[in-house]
Amino acid sequence: MIKRSGQPWGAGLLGLLRSLGLPRKRFMLIGLFSVIFLMYTFINYSNAIHARLGFGIVSAQAPVDTIPVCISPLGVSPTVPPLNNQLPVQDVIVHTPPPSPSSSPVGNDDGDADKKEAMHPIPHLMEAAEAKWAAMLQRQSSTLDAAVKEYKRRYGMAPPDGFDLWFEYARSNNLKLVDEYDDLMATLAPLRRLGPKEARRRAENMLKFGFEESIGGLVIDAKDGVFSYWKDPKAEEEKRNRKKNKAAKRSLVEMEGEDEGGYRTRGLLRMLEPLKDVLGEKVAEWPAFAIPVNELAEARVVGGDDEKWKAQTDALETKKEKYELDDLWHRHQVAARTLSEDLIHACDANSRYGKMAVGTRFEFGIHEVLGSNGDLKGEGSKAEFVTDPNADNDMCERPELMALHGVHRGTRSTTKGLYPMLSYGHPSAFNDIAIPSRYQWDVDGSYEYYDGDDVAWEEKESKIYWRGEPSGGGHGDQYYGSMHRHRLVALTNPAHFKTSVLVSGASASGALIQSTEPAHIAQTLTNITFSDISSMCEMFGCDLPSIFPFEERNDFSEAWKNKLVIDSDGWGPSGRWRALMASKSTAIRSSIYREWFGERQMPWVHYVPASVGLGELWGLLGFFLGTSESPTHDAEARKIAEQGALWVKEHMRKQDMTIYCFRLVLELNRLFNGEEWVYKG
Repeated sequence: MIKRSGQPWGAGLLGLLRSLGLPRKRFMLIGLFSVIFLMYTFINYSNAIHARLGFGIVSAQAPVDTIPVCISPLGVSPTVPPLNNQLPVQDVIVHTPPPSPSSSPVGNDDGDADKKEAMHPIPHLMEAAEAKWAAMLQRQSSTLDAAVKEYKRRYGMAPPDGFDLWFEYARSNNLKLVDEYDDLMATLAPLRRLGPKEARRRAENMLKFGFEESIGGLVIDAKDGVFSYWKDPKAEEEKRNRKKNKAAKRSLVEMEGEDEGGYRTRGLLRMLEPLKDVLGEKVAEWPAFAIPVNELAEARVVGGDDEKWKAQTDALETKKEKYELDDLWHRHQVAARTLSEDLIHACDANSRYGKMAVGTRFEFGIHEVLGSNGDLKGEGSKAEFVTDPNADNDMCERPELMALHGVHRGTRSTTKGLYPMLSYGHPSAFNDIAIPSRYQWDVDGSYEYYDGDDVAWEEKESKIYWRGEPSGGGHGDQYYGSMHRHRLVALTNPAHFKTSVLVSGASASGALIQSTEPAHIAQTLTNITFSDISSMCEMFGCDLPSIFPFEERNDFSEAWKNKLVIDSDGWGPSGRWRALMASKSTAIRSSIYREWFGERQMPWVHYVPASVGLGELWGLLGFFLGTSESPTHDAEARKIAEQGALWVKEHMRKQDMTIYCFRLVLELNRLFNGEEWVYKG
C-alpha cells in the first residue's frame, strides 16, 4: 500500500499496520512502549549533562549526606575518591552538598541564574578578611592589667610567672598583637594535664635516651648561662673520641663550632640571646629544666595519651638504668602505613579520621589523580577557596588529606605518646610545640630576602613561580599522586602532561567567567618545576625526570621576577615563607603545617591561602592573572603583596620572634615546675 500525497503520517502508519493485520489496541501498546523508551533515553542524557553542572556520583553503599562530591576545576568529570579497596557497587546521583565552613565555592550565585550573574567570591573574601584584621588589631590589650584580664578570660587561669616582664619587653619593642597566643596554649594544654612531675620525667627520658634519633635540647638554668644546649653525656664522650680519631662518624646533633649542640637548637639560642639580661634574675628563682628540640624538619610528637600510649609511657618508670630507642620511638617504613595508624590515637578512634584511616586506600600514582583531559581526580579536586586554613588542614576532621599530602607517608620515627618537644611546626594531629625557624631569623642567609634583588611590580611577569626538590614523602616512595609537591608540579604543567585546563576568572564587574584553555596557553601562566636532583636521585626517585619537568637550580631571587609565588611544604614546613611574604610579589600558601605565626597573619589580606589539595589553584590563577575570556585583577594581587610585605615589617621581625620565645619560656617554666609559678601582680 502506497501512502497518498498529503496524507498525515500517523494515519498512513495506522493504515499500514491494519494492512498487516495488527489490531488498534496492540498498536497503542507498541506506541506506549516507544514513548517510555524515548523518555528513559532523554533522562539518562540529562543526568549526564547535569553531572557537569554540579552533580556527582557517589557509592550507594555510603550515606549520601556524608560523602563529599568532588567537582573538578580542571576538567569536566566529577569524581569521588575510593574510600576503600572494595569493588564498586551501584552508583546513584546526588546533588553536590554545600561547601565546608573552611572554604568558599567558585561562584556564589544567590538566585535565579537567568536573573542574577554568579559573582566571583575573591573580592568578597578580601573585603571580609580586611574587616576581621582591623577588628583584631583594635581589640589588643594596651595595658598590663588589660592583658592579664584577657589572659584569664581566654585560658581560665592566671598568666605565668614573669608575665609583667614579658609585657614590658613586648610593648617596648612595639609588639602589636599582644593577646594572640591561642595556638601555643592549645598545644600546651594536653602537656599541662600530665602534671609537672610527669612532663619533666618524659622530657628527661627523651633527652637521655632519644638523643640518637636527632634530638637536641634547650636548657634553662641560671647557673649555665641562662640558656644553653643540652650536653648529652654519650655525645660528649664521642666528641672526645673524635678528637683522637678524626675519622669517627658524627651524628646530626653532634656539630662542632657555632652549631654545636644541634643546628635548630643553636638557631633557637640566637633568638633567646637578647633575653639573658632581661630574664637572668627571674630564671635564677626557677628550678632548672630542659626540653627536647627536634633537629629534623618533620614533626615528631604523636600525642593522644589513650590506653595504648599510656602503657608505653608508664613502662618507662619501671626501667632503672637503660632505655631502648623502641621504648620512646615508633619507626616507620615506606608503605607500612604505621604512621597513619598511629595518628588514630592522636585523633581518637571515634573521629572522622579514626573511622576512615584503617583500610582506606590513600596511595595514588600521579596519573590516577591527573586525568588525560586535565581533570583533577579524587580528593582535593573541589573548586573551593579557603577561608580558614586551620579547618582546611585539620587531619582529624578531614581524613581525605591522607591522599593529598606526604606527611602521612613519612618514614621518620615519631614518639610513642605525648612528649614535650620544640619543633618548627606541626600538623594538627601532632603535638610538637612550635618555635620560630632559624630560616625566618636568617641565621645563615639560606632564604633571606634582599630588596635590591627584587623588581618593581610593573616589571614582574604575570606568572606563578616555584622551584624546589621533590621532597615530602618517604624515601623510595613512588606514589607521587599522594605527595603535595608532586601534585603541585603536575597540576601546573599542562603542556608537559598534555592536558587542557578549565580556568575560572572574573569580569571587570566581578562576574564569574569560566573558560577552557589549551595546554600551551595555560602554561604561559606558570613557571613551576622541580630542580635538579642528579646527586640525590636515590633519595627522591631516579625515575622522576622521566615523569615530571625539571630545570637546573637557580638563585632564590629568580622568584621575584614573577607576580605570584607559591610556598609548599617539604618534609616539614617550608623555610621560605618569610622571604616570600617580604617580597614585592603576592605570596600563596598551601600547607598542612601550623607554625608560630599562623594566627597572627590574615588570609586574603597578607597572603592568598590555597588548599592542601590545590583543587582551586587554577581558579586563583584565572582571577589574578586573567584568562583568554576574562581580564587580570592586577590591583587586587598587588594590594595583597604590599600588605604582606608590610606585615613582615611589623609582625615577623626578629624582635617578634624573640618576644614569642620569651612568652614560651614563661609557659614552659609553669609546665615543668608547677602552677605555683604564676604572675601574682
